[in-house]
Amino acid sequence: MSRKGTALKVLETQTLTVAQEKAISLMGEGMSLPETATQLGVSRGTIYRWLRDEPEFIAAFNAWRKDQTRMARSRLLSISESAVTAVQTAIEQGNAKLAFDLIKHLGLLSPEPEGSDDPKVVRRENDIAKRTQMQKLGEAEMNQEMGLYATFEKDRKEIQEC
Repeated sequence: MSRKGTALKVLETQTLTVAQEKAISLMGEGMSLPETATQLGVSRGTIYRWLRDEPEFIAAFNAWRKDQTRMARSRLLSISESAVTAVQTAIEQGNAKLAFDLIKHLGLLSPEPEGSDDPKVVRRENDIAKRTQMQKLGEAEMNQEMGLYATFEKDRKEIQEC
């Protein structure tokens, strides 16, 4: 029984455009975001907008990143005996810094990347963030209006006193 990766499952269930599907595929082949944009004939801003505003694309991208991390971890586990031996040899020779720095730099000591691979969750998170931002803007506008009202009331009282 073959097990499909998260990214493939997400791609099968999402309504991505052909360009968005191709973008995920190109990134899966190792292309950077700017290279992917060039290959697709779109601007880098388009790819970044998809990553900011398109829940289906964000979910597919997050699933792809998780698959990449899982594959890297699996490969490292498969060579863990060799890695341990190399680290042991480096330590015995007095220099474990290179091996440790590489593992640390690759982020393999960190938890999996955050971000949901479910577009409903991504959409909900985006909605909450937008509502929070709108609420803060509303509070700022209210505070500004209250300041104007206070100035108006002060002016009105001064006029009445005259």
